[in-house]
Amino acid sequence: MMRLIPDAEHDDLHLGDRPLIVCDVDEVVLEFVTPFEAFLTGEGYELRPTSFRLHGNVFNRTDGSETPGEAVSQMLEAFFESHDEWQTPVIEAADTLARLSEQADIVFLTAMPPRHRAVRRRLLSRHGFDYPMIATEAPKGPAVLALHGDRPQPVAFIDDIFVNLQSVRSHVPQSLLRAKRLSERLPHGRRRRVQRFSRKDLAHQRPTGLALGNGFEACVFEHPRGPGQQTDGLGMLGLFHRAGLEDAGAISLRMGDRGINQRVAQPLPAPSGLDEKAGDSPQARIGRIVAIEWARHGPRGVPARHMCAWSHLHPAYRDPVIERDQPRRQLRLCSLFQMLLLVIPAQFLPLLRRQPEIAAPAAVTSPLRPEKGFQQWPEIGGDGANIQVQAMQSPVDQVAFPRIIRHPEIDELTLAHVDCDAFYATVEKRDNPELADKPVIIGGGKRGVVSTCCYIARIHGVRSAMPMFKALDACPDAIVIKPDMEKYVRVGREVRQLMEELTPLVQPISIDEAFLDLAGTEKLHKDTAARTLARFAARVEAEIGISLSVGLSYCKFLAKVASDLDKPRGFSVIGKAEAIDFLKPRPVSLIWGVGKAFTETLARDGIRTIGQLQMMEQTALMRSYGVMGKRLYHLARGEDDRTVHANEGAKSVSAETTFNSDLSQAKDLVPVLRRLSEKVSARLKASNIAGQTVVLKLKTAEFKSRTRNFKLEDPTVLADRIFRTGLHLLERELGEDRFRLIGIGVSDLTDAARADPPDLVDPAAARRAVAESAIDKGDSSIMTSASKRERLLIPAGILIAGLLLAALVYAGLTEIGGKNSAALMADAFLHSRLWVTSCFDLDCAHVDGRTYVVFPPFPGVAALPLVTLGGATTFGFIPLAILCLFLSLLIWIRVFRQLGASNPAWFWLVLAAGFSSPLYFVTIRADGIWFFAQAIGFLMTSLALHEALAGRLLSAGMAIACAFLSRQMTIFYVPLLLILSMRTDTPLWTAMRDKVTRAVRLGLPVLAAIGIYMIYNQLRFGSVFESGYAFIDYPPGVLKQRLETHGLWSPSYVPFNLYHALVQGFHARFEGPGNMELVGMDRFGTAFLVASPWLAMLFFTPINRRTVYSGMLVAGLVTVMLFYHSNGYTQYNVQRYMLDWLPAALIMMAYAIQRQTSPLFPLAVLWGMGLNAVTIATMAMVR
Repeated sequence: MMRLIPDAEHDDLHLGDRPLIVCDVDEVVLEFVTPFEAFLTGEGYELRPTSFRLHGNVFNRTDGSETPGEAVSQMLEAFFESHDEWQTPVIEAADTLARLSEQADIVFLTAMPPRHRAVRRRLLSRHGFDYPMIATEAPKGPAVLALHGDRPQPVAFIDDIFVNLQSVRSHVPQSLLRAKRLSERLPHGRRRRVQRFSRKDLAHQRPTGLALGNGFEACVFEHPRGPGQQTDGLGMLGLFHRAGLEDAGAISLRMGDRGINQRVAQPLPAPSGLDEKAGDSPQARIGRIVAIEWARHGPRGVPARHMCAWSHLHPAYRDPVIERDQPRRQLRLCSLFQMLLLVIPAQFLPLLRRQPEIAAPAAVTSPLRPEKGFQQWPEIGGDGANIQVQAMQSPVDQVAFPRIIRHPEIDELTLAHVDCDAFYATVEKRDNPELADKPVIIGGGKRGVVSTCCYIARIHGVRSAMPMFKALDACPDAIVIKPDMEKYVRVGREVRQLMEELTPLVQPISIDEAFLDLAGTEKLHKDTAARTLARFAARVEAEIGISLSVGLSYCKFLAKVASDLDKPRGFSVIGKAEAIDFLKPRPVSLIWGVGKAFTETLARDGIRTIGQLQMMEQTALMRSYGVMGKRLYHLARGEDDRTVHANEGAKSVSAETTFNSDLSQAKDLVPVLRRLSEKVSARLKASNIAGQTVVLKLKTAEFKSRTRNFKLEDPTVLADRIFRTGLHLLERELGEDRFRLIGIGVSDLTDAARADPPDLVDPAAARRAVAESAIDKGDSSIMTSASKRERLLIPAGILIAGLLLAALVYAGLTEIGGKNSAALMADAFLHSRLWVTSCFDLDCAHVDGRTYVVFPPFPGVAALPLVTLGGATTFGFIPLAILCLFLSLLIWIRVFRQLGASNPAWFWLVLAAGFSSPLYFVTIRADGIWFFAQAIGFLMTSLALHEALAGRLLSAGMAIACAFLSRQMTIFYVPLLLILSMRTDTPLWTAMRDKVTRAVRLGLPVLAAIGIYMIYNQLRFGSVFESGYAFIDYPPGVLKQRLETHGLWSPSYVPFNLYHALVQGFHARFEGPGNMELVGMDRFGTAFLVASPWLAMLFFTPINRRTVYSGMLVAGLVTVMLFYHSNGYTQYNVQRYMLDWLPAALIMMAYAIQRQTSPLFPLAVLWGMGLNAVTIATMAMVR
């Protein structure tokens, strides 16, 4: 008869009076996931099974970004248009359907856009599936109901998507299937038999099953063995109404010898396709069905006893039973649920498999726990429909089976990792039984993130660290509870106490997990470590009321891996013999320390699985990945020699908060950071511990996390010290980004007795400690005044030093005063011309009867205010240079903080920079344009570095453009600025779009400055490439002698110039190589490297992109200085050229001082400052 199906396109449906099988297509008779993954790969995308939706799990392989849902839908459209080129049939599917078609009509009901029906029709026919097909995007329940109609014969529905089974259950519940031949697959061992029964009287059978809601439950009835008889393998899994639905229509499946759960289980396998070696096809597809058997009436009087699907809520759940012998075959009970779903493919339920031999790589068993398969793998094929968990909630009863765990090495293994299951959520459910069968999320408000969630919520796709609004979208019925850390800590300590009763070797990893080494405890507990741990898990659940998972192995790495295999209530074993084979198919991300970024690095190198690492030599790995390569080599082979240390407790103490609205300004973030620092400090003091590494955590508005850390010289418990270090780290991140979360914490924990020793270098430290002690006692006034004093101390000191320097200058320490060509340039600009009437400096060019200052124009622009007020002969250049010095040092205070230099480290860095010879020399010689341009260029370069570290690339580009228009060599700083603006922990060649955007924003002002300079040259000298140095009238003799006699690049000059740069403290008169006369103490201060410990500090500089490029820049500029700029006369001119590379050297020193804790650093600075003071005082007395 012809039937019409609503909301669908279909072939002519001429159905007879035979039973009807309604069968899905994708992953039932045709492969879908594997070919779709191949299709995505060809398009430059990849499928990551991280939740229960197809949308949201497709990512761009190039930049790792999530593909929008609309784009995924378009790719599905393209796939279905060409799926006849991709999809292949499931093994045995055609033969099975041909066999079934002898006793029943068959109709395909596929969830796909009807417009693609013709393409799929051709594909099915080509593979021998010549059965009518219905294509619909609507729920399948109405379609099955229309097919059923008033048929006298039953209708059986086969599908791999749970939401489709639910839809059919709500419309035609009698169409769901039950399976036979289950009894021999049920666990052996101790059993609780409810009643004996006969084969003809199903009412006396012992049922177990899972609740399906709305009055329905699925039950399995096991037939007993008669005396001396083997089981006949009969059983039923069916849908029955608890109120006693008698005429449900019993439809059952008879499975072949290679039925469900036939192949050996390997937990967490790579989601590959077929096991060709075993000749097996993916689990639970239609190729396993031998026949469908029909009955007019179902069993009567079904008892209401059943096991809830959520066994972690079941009060009668039995403890693990540890056995050493090799048993007969058994079934993990979760496959009962798998039989109900019937056709969920193996690659999406890798945990739901039978283990015929417990000598498998990880000997684990589990109770009836369907959510385990869904929590890891997405539901593909339902176009993102979430699993409807509410259909599986019902009261529980007292039916339970033991778990039998066997492994050939189980008696020898003693190292375990114990991890509480969904700890926060489990504690809340324990304290509120009404939450037992409800999805629970632990987290903050709508703008917060999920701290953790129960396993019911995880079935919906909720996961830790997910934004709360996404979690509530995925699971709108979830109950959100704010974390109660005090309660969780208390419960965690109770679990820890029970652990310490097992062994003294307990190494806590966090509040809810720890490593245990039970070696040598067999006599104490009179049993093996495995049995002791099994009893321990039962005791924790009985006494504390929470469940946990145990991983047992021979090393810490694999024990941690094992504990994650079988959650919740898991007990997993990984032995040494199978470790390499177990690890081989696993992804490299399974290895500790291999995060997302490093995983992508390895993937670019063609390494995706641990098996690929196992094939590589240690030397090759270390050559590519350094010390991490050695770690990869050993862990990939299951080699981990770390031992359990009882004194290694919690690794960090932290506090964080999520804002109600995104923040970006320091004035908003700093008060929050201070409050969090005080909270961390209070916890440290309460626990009598201290931390040495301060960790700052930020999360941007785009949910990208940033973690920055800095190691202090000594451990601390002081909130002020934690806050100040965190503030330095925060200032480096401030820029254009907006933040939704901020956190501060400390790691490298130690005893509080070692914290905050007296600081001889930083006298204010003691005052801050006293102030904080007063804060702890409730007196905040001392703290406020101490903080204000310190904030004013450094700028005031620098200003006073600058005024003293000005007084010395005006006392007569300079030979030239009031004559600066920059003033002449400014005066020319005021009169709308580029030439000057006269020139005070050496670098003046004479072209066509006019005199030009060859310097770039910015020094003249900077002098405009002075010239406007005082005329071209103003005496204000030295005060202006002092102002530039003062501003530069203030900027460098912030730069050092951005680079993570701690207090007092940055204090000494500023002193070393401010009182070293080059800045002194340039400042007191600022009446000459050479030196004034250096002062202006140094200020602009410092400002550019500050802006780049803050991420403000446009303003950094404008500053370096001004520096270039003062000192041309600062153009070399552009790549360094770009690198400084990037994170050092990300690969250089990733996220290229962002890097190109940064480069454009930085480069545009610089290109504009280059254009201005070229136009400036064209207007003056008639060529954009002529800067005027060819027209300078140098004094005869010196430069000519150098060029003609020794050559411009003569190595004869290098030793002298190098000596002059390093040891300058004397005045040298130079008349060529080999003719140098020392005539007395240098009038203008000691050398840069004598006044500061730069050279020694370079040996402590960590190697990263920033310091490497800084070093390259320093080396390049020093080379130019040594070979070219030392062009005669007294060699003290080389001092001003040091300012060209001083900013890059300061960057390196700020990194170096993070590792250098020697008191020699401040002593060297004091030595240099003293030497400068002695030099200036001596010259003052000489005059």
